[in-house]
Amino acid sequence: MISVLRLFRWSSLRQTVAVAVVAAMLSTLTLPVATARAEAGADPFAADAAASIPDSHLPPFAHTGELIVRFRDAQSPESVSLLAAGLSAMASPKGGEGKLHVIRPLLPEAVEATVAKLKADPRVDFAEPNYLFRAAATNDPRWNEQWSHPELQSESAWSKAWVNLNNNPALAAAVTVAVVDTGVDTAHEDLAGRLVPGQNVISGAADPADVSDDSANGHGTHAAGIITAASGNAVGISGLAGRFPVSVMPVKALDAKGFGSMLDIARGIRWAADNGAKVINLSFGVRLPDYPVTLGEAVKYAQDRGALVVAAAGNEGREVAGYYPAALPGVVSATAMGRDHMYAVFSNYGEVNAPGVDVLSTLPGNQYGSLSGTSVAAAVTSGTAAMIWSALPDRTAIQVHAALKNGHRRLWNGYSESDVLSMTWA
Repeated sequence: MISVLRLFRWSSLRQTVAVAVVAAMLSTLTLPVATARAEAGADPFAADAAASIPDSHLPPFAHTGELIVRFRDAQSPESVSLLAAGLSAMASPKGGEGKLHVIRPLLPEAVEATVAKLKADPRVDFAEPNYLFRAAATNDPRWNEQWSHPELQSESAWSKAWVNLNNNPALAAAVTVAVVDTGVDTAHEDLAGRLVPGQNVISGAADPADVSDDSANGHGTHAAGIITAASGNAVGISGLAGRFPVSVMPVKALDAKGFGSMLDIARGIRWAADNGAKVINLSFGVRLPDYPVTLGEAVKYAQDRGALVVAAAGNEGREVAGYYPAALPGVVSATAMGRDHMYAVFSNYGEVNAPGVDVLSTLPGNQYGSLSGTSVAAAVTSGTAAMIWSALPDRTAIQVHAALKNGHRRLWNGYSESDVLSMTWA
C-alpha cells in the first residue's frame, strides 16, 4: 500500500492539517465464482491463488439465476406472476415492491433469453441478471507489526490534525463508515466502542439484526479493524482513524463464502445511506459484461445523499474498467501496493494506491491476522477518508475524493511513493 501524506490548508486558520492517505484491500479474490479454486483445493479467498490463474482460465461471471426487473409503472405481485408465467418463469418473494420485482426462469440457461424478452417489453424500464459479487481480501502491542502506519506516516497526520483541533475531541466530527461485507465480530476486544448498529440485508436472513461475521477468513471483521480498531487502548492494533470518533456500521450482504447478490448489496448500500453512513466501503467486486443498473443506482443514491463510496479495484492484474463496483462513476477505486512500493502482482489499477499486502488487522474471536488484496486497500482508503472528514467536517464527498486522488503520485517506472502535497481548499 502506498501512503500519501497530504497537507490540507485551512483557509480560515491559515494552518495545515496533515492527513495520511491510505488504501488496503483484503486478500480475497473478487472473482464471481470460487469453483475453480475450490476444486483445486486452494483457499478461495487468497489473492495469490487468484493471481496465478490466467484470465482465460477464469470462470465466467455468475448470477443467482434470478432477474431484477423494474417496470415503468408499479405492478401488483399477481400481474408480475402472470407475466413471469408467460416467460416460463416464476415471481420471487425477494421483489414485489412497487416497480421493482424479481423473477426466476424455470430453466437456468434461459436467463439471458428472458432478459432480452423483458427488455423488449414496453412496460419494462430495465431487466438484468441478479449478479453475484465476491469479497476481494500507539501503545497497541502489535503496532510494530503494522507496516502501513509508518508507510502512511499516520502518527504525524494524527498529531497535526489534533493540533489544528486544539487537541479538543469535541471539535472532531463523528463519522460513520458502512462496511458492506460478510459482517463484523461485534464482540471483538479491539472494536469495543467503535461500532454502531448495522443490518443483515441478505434475502431470507432469519434475524436482520444479526451482523455476525461467519466467513472463513473474517473478511468483514478485518476491514472493520483496518478502519477503526481502537487506538491507544493497550490492546491489539490501531485502525487508520486513530482516536478520531470514527465508527463502523456493519452491513451484512455477503454470505459465509464471501458471495452476495447484486440485489442484496444494492439494498445494503441504500440502507447504509439512509442510516447516516458518510463513507461506504465495498471490499468486493466482479467483472461484468454490461453496466449493472441496480448496483449503479444504489451507489448514486448514496452519493446523492453525500456519501463517499470506496471499492476494491479487483485482483486480476489489469485495468479497473469493467470491474464493478470500482468502475462506477464517482467511486474511489483502491489499488493494492506492497512494502516495496510496487503494485501487488494481483492488483488491478485503480485511482488510489494503498497498502494491500500482508496487512494486519482484527479477526473474529479476538484474533488478529494479515490478509492481502485490493479489499484491504479499500478499507485503508475508507479509514483515511473517515479520518479526513472527522478532522475537516465541512468538506464535501467530492472534496474528500479529490484529496484521496491528488494525495498520491504514480511514477512512470511503476513505483508509487509517499508524497507531501499542499492543497488550498476553496
